[in-house]
Amino acid sequence: MEGKSNSLTQIRELVDFFRRMGIVPIHFFLAIGCTALSVVFNLLGMALLIKFLRGLIEGNFTTVHDKLGLISHVQKFFPSVFSSPASYLVLLLSTIVISLVVKNFLVYFSSLNMDQQSKIVDRNVRKLIIGRCLAFGKQFYDGIAVSDISKTMIRGSETITGQLGSLRRFLGQVMLLAAYLFFMCWISWKLTLFLVITFPVHHFFFGRLIQQLKESSLSQETSYLDFSLRVFNVVSAIGLVKAYACEKDEVSRLTELSDKQILLDHEAKKKELLIAPIQELSRIALLGFVAFLMMQFSSDSGHRNVSSHLVFFLVAMRTIPLFGALTQFNISVARAEGTLVYIRYIMNEEKKYYISEGTKTFQSLRESIEIRNLNFGYLPDVPVLRNLSLSLKKGQTTAIVGSTGAGKTTVAHLLMRFYECPPGSIFLDGKDVRDFSRRSLMDRVAFVAQEPMFFNDTLRNNLCYGLDRGISEDEIQRVIRMAELGKVVERLPLGLESLMGDRGVLLSGGERQRVMIARALLKGADILILDEATSAMDAKTEKRVQSAIAESIKGRTAIVIAHRLSTIADADKIVVIENGQVVEQGTLDELLDSRGPFFEYWKIQGHFRKDAINADQVRQSSPAIIS
Repeated sequence: MEGKSNSLTQIRELVDFFRRMGIVPIHFFLAIGCTALSVVFNLLGMALLIKFLRGLIEGNFTTVHDKLGLISHVQKFFPSVFSSPASYLVLLLSTIVISLVVKNFLVYFSSLNMDQQSKIVDRNVRKLIIGRCLAFGKQFYDGIAVSDISKTMIRGSETITGQLGSLRRFLGQVMLLAAYLFFMCWISWKLTLFLVITFPVHHFFFGRLIQQLKESSLSQETSYLDFSLRVFNVVSAIGLVKAYACEKDEVSRLTELSDKQILLDHEAKKKELLIAPIQELSRIALLGFVAFLMMQFSSDSGHRNVSSHLVFFLVAMRTIPLFGALTQFNISVARAEGTLVYIRYIMNEEKKYYISEGTKTFQSLRESIEIRNLNFGYLPDVPVLRNLSLSLKKGQTTAIVGSTGAGKTTVAHLLMRFYECPPGSIFLDGKDVRDFSRRSLMDRVAFVAQEPMFFNDTLRNNLCYGLDRGISEDEIQRVIRMAELGKVVERLPLGLESLMGDRGVLLSGGERQRVMIARALLKGADILILDEATSAMDAKTEKRVQSAIAESIKGRTAIVIAHRLSTIADADKIVVIENGQVVEQGTLDELLDSRGPFFEYWKIQGHFRKDAINADQVRQSSPAIIS
């Protein structure tokens, strides 16, 4: 009963899962309906086979029409055709052949329909999983391995489609089993009862093996994810591996993980391969015993029921494997259990950190950005921002400085709604930022991040990414000049059509920053956020790029996060953040005159006089210790 309960639970889970996936049931049940019709024609062929065998044994086929009543109806229209006893044999064989042809056609149509729908389901499920994953907040991705989520996005649809096929086969086999049992009861209920009694024993015997196979599947999946995670880490940080000459160490680690995965695969395969021979031996033993009982019954009843018992034996040979349908379905679910665990995790609502979607459209910034008493933390009870308040006026450049981990970048991320901010904490022109749709907000914001954000695609596609409007060649060339990218493009073998590599690895750090700046300038947004945008550039290039940025953002609202204080000297306002709080703010002159935290940073970087900010002084500046 426990095995049956678990199987019903699995079926309910799959049905509910398919419903959530948006699978249209009518296509699924159409295939099942064709399978059911094929079962009917299969039984018709079996019933006629009994008549055929009885006619062979008795040497007389004329008695067939007495029970079926088919020939009498045909004789009304074709009396001359059935003038001899052979006509009955012709009709019988023709009906058997037609029933088998129709049965096989229905099986083919059912399989073809299911295959076509599986392809559609595969597409829809893949789209749903990818769309769902991309809807999760950035905090979800901060806490999960990239290899785990990418594997689920790629292989998840295949697993679900496979389970859909398994469910269809299982239901078809159940219908066929029920029909065969009914047919065998019609022949001999005693023999049928004996077969039915053996089924629970058969299912119980394989239950333990299936449970072990399910546990092995979970171990396999965990091992596979560990191995793929290590491969991803090594490849993505190959520079670190080379810098510490750890190639041999990594080969050893990867080999160890690979060996573990191979061992677990082998152990699972041993259990799976053990099922087939045991099933085969049990079927042979069962059929042998059925044959023995049939001989006993036939000897008692004479030759009258020999034909029925022969057909019973034929049907029993087909029925006994169907007793394993439930076992095979459980094996299929067990084999996919590891992947299904991760898919269920993707489909549940736990720790997905959704960003609420507003209904208003953000047109443009008209007055100011207001941050009021903002409290935020990535982890519970670990605050990053504490009661932070800040005002950024339209058309002004506001610089944010502070020590590492002070919360500067967090402010920018919350403004762009990478993370969910508390209600009533960030306002655009007096309206809560949560009221606006993210798409309309980000259409008006351009962002240059600390870390490179690129696809392994062409330079042109990376520059134009996310822009719905058509971009002319003149616009692209203009931002290339402004970002000092002209020589870089000329050096690349295919110019703008050259691939940048993973995360832009084929370019230097300073070149990657210039590409991100060019992309932000090309967007032409009202609000520009620069997070350490020029930190990897040399002094000369930085000065020229800064001048171009200053020219392009005139009349726009800019937020500049910087550690080189010389780059924000011309800002309309400078805000100093420490421990998640604003400790002081004002113009450069005001902050230097107040001799507060900013003044200390100023001295650390070697700027002792306000008029010492020139190209020579910048080149001589010591590396900053704040970010």
